Amino acid sequence: MECSIEADRVFGPAVQGCRSDFDFTLLFHDSILAILPSAVLIILASIRITTLVYRPTFARLDSRYYSKLAVAFLSAALQLALLIQRCLTEDTKTAASVPAAVLAFAAACALCLLSPIEHRKSWRPSSLVMAYLFIAILTEIARARTYFLMGQTAGAAITTTDCIVKVLLAVLEGQKEVLNTYSDIKGPEDLAGPISQSFFLWLNSLFLTGYRRAFTARDLSMISSPLYTHTRSGNGFALQTFTSLGWHALAPVVPRLAVTGFTFAQSFLVTALLNYLEHGKNRPASHGYGLLGACVFVYLGIAVSNSWYWRLTYKSVSIVRGGLVVAIFEKVLRLPEDGGIESKATTLMISDTQRIVSGLAFIHELWAGILEIALATYLLQRIMGVSSVAMLGLALACGVLSSVVASKISLQQQEWLRAMEQRIEATKRLLDSLKAVKMRGAEDRVSDVVNELRRLEIRAARLFRALITASVFLSYSTVTLSPLLVFAAYIGVKGENSTLDSATMFSSLVLIALLGAPLIHLFQAMPALGAAQGCFVRIHAFLETPEGLQSTKSSVPNREFHDSDSKTLPAAAGSGRNAISIRNVSLGWSPEDILLKDVQLEVKRGSFVALLGKTGSGKSLLLKSIIGEVKSILGTIDVSPENIAYCGQAPWLENMSAEQTWTQYGGQDTEWLAEVLDACFLDDLTSLPDYKTGNIGSGGVRLSGGQRQRLHGFWALAGFCGDWEQQFCSRPMMPR
Repeated sequence: MECSIEADRVFGPAVQGCRSDFDFTLLFHDSILAILPSAVLIILASIRITTLVYRPTFARLDSRYYSKLAVAFLSAALQLALLIQRCLTEDTKTAASVPAAVLAFAAACALCLLSPIEHRKSWRPSSLVMAYLFIAILTEIARARTYFLMGQTAGAAITTTDCIVKVLLAVLEGQKEVLNTYSDIKGPEDLAGPISQSFFLWLNSLFLTGYRRAFTARDLSMISSPLYTHTRSGNGFALQTFTSLGWHALAPVVPRLAVTGFTFAQSFLVTALLNYLEHGKNRPASHGYGLLGACVFVYLGIAVSNSWYWRLTYKSVSIVRGGLVVAIFEKVLRLPEDGGIESKATTLMISDTQRIVSGLAFIHELWAGILEIALATYLLQRIMGVSSVAMLGLALACGVLSSVVASKISLQQQEWLRAMEQRIEATKRLLDSLKAVKMRGAEDRVSDVVNELRRLEIRAARLFRALITASVFLSYSTVTLSPLLVFAAYIGVKGENSTLDSATMFSSLVLIALLGAPLIHLFQAMPALGAAQGCFVRIHAFLETPEGLQSTKSSVPNREFHDSDSKTLPAAAGSGRNAISIRNVSLGWSPEDILLKDVQLEVKRGSFVALLGKTGSGKSLLLKSIIGEVKSILGTIDVSPENIAYCGQAPWLENMSAEQTWTQYGGQDTEWLAEVLDACFLDDLTSLPDYKTGNIGSGGVRLSGGQRQRLHGFWALAGFCGDWEQQFCSRPMMPR
């Protein structure tokens, strides 16, 4: 059907009376589909170029760079041709045609500037360029179709060519190679473009590696930069938790809104499909193809928006996890050495932190669920009338019960986690004393104790798990019972006059499902967030534990050290102010058991002091009191404020080969290593057949006690030479 140009000079958006009534008007094309994306790109590109121009260069000038530049200039030339064509052609001119063409040409010029700068100055392919090209390709396809239907061969040819060029530019934009200097410090997620991030293509290499063989530590690449946790001091718990997120807390909002939009588009899509199936004989085939395209667009949009939403959500909760774990770990380092503290910290790091992560993953479902419930209720009311109130009544009842469950679940979870702490503490003590347990033949008795603690833990978790089950039951009750209640209420209200055609029934079922999905998330999120709040309380209480470390700032006149038997040791010789001053100190592992009384000791700067005594005389107690691990019962201990290096009697060794124990920390000077090997008498270790390949076990359990001590000393010394004293005191166990 021939169209008058006047039909295209109205806003529409759908054209009336021509092109099978299945096309946009040219004015809508120009004003919305052309002017809006071009204007947004010009504004954002100018801001982006300003921020990128002072950044260092991350990519070299290779063939990809020049290919992008050439294709971008070709696209600008085609936009200039389209501008000239629209100025000369009156048959397709509207009030917005020339302004739209001018802005499109300006946007193409902006791409010529932005694309090469993004290539050299950013880690990953440009999200701004890719988003604009995606929108521009879709609008160019729609405009090319319009030109073909109007018989505008020249405009259709130029538009189609420009669309192909933009597709080529998008392909080139996704190809980028970062300099090796920087690629080694960035993970694949940081270097992935928007398409790779949308479809998780950057994980394919990891999956292929895992398919071929078992993972090793070297197969795991760097994690994304925002997931690193950097702390400088013991910040407050709330500050550590919430300031660690920054904009990452709001990043999932936009994709979550997109999920809502695409999800509710299903109801309109189902209605349109049913109407087309009922009356399709009277409609052109183009309507059917349009519905197929709409299905692809809606469900692809749901998949992509969900991938972005959950990826950004779990990135934010991973940041919270990292902040909490680091805060707990740093708190443990500032607390006195104690097995109970370690087991409590282990429980907080594993169980409590996981509960917090599981709860915070649904934090955005609270506001999104309320929004979707309101939208679904409104749409369902339009079809089913007052019958939709039946589902709201069921949802209200389940919501009240879920709130009751959420209020109780936190307390029951704390009971369960306390029982878990007791089991972990007992298990840790068993593993630390495993040799003594075996020597005394107490394996069966100790096993019974651990099993009993496990049974008590399971018993303490029963009510918590019952509440979780009740929460899941309530959340799915709305989806299971709502169709029955809504249709029964509809028939009851309408009586004999009730008519349910296929379009009404299927549309109502879709809306009931759309209303049930946010209710499921909402009712499951409430108990999860309640449990997370209880874990926050436990972690906060642990972080508020008094540290009791002594401030060490001053020095005192020379004294002498008297041990518990009043044997006098002369003060260490030296000059300058004291490094350590101990005055009238009484020490013990507990206030009731004082081991050292009235200790007097001064250590001069630059002096070497050996502390001698029989077994159990308190040597370790005195040293740990100096570093703040033991609080003095009486007296004062002053230590100069410089860092202190401390090597305990129990060696700390990782489960790897004996050779890797020192090579992983950078010891590469063969002459120095040979000297240290000889000094530490490690010939018996180096002569073993599995010295380079076999593992020494956790804590060096496969080695003898002497071998562990010598290997630990070798590890400490292997990385130092030259000014070894300064290095040893400032950074022990580190590469030189």
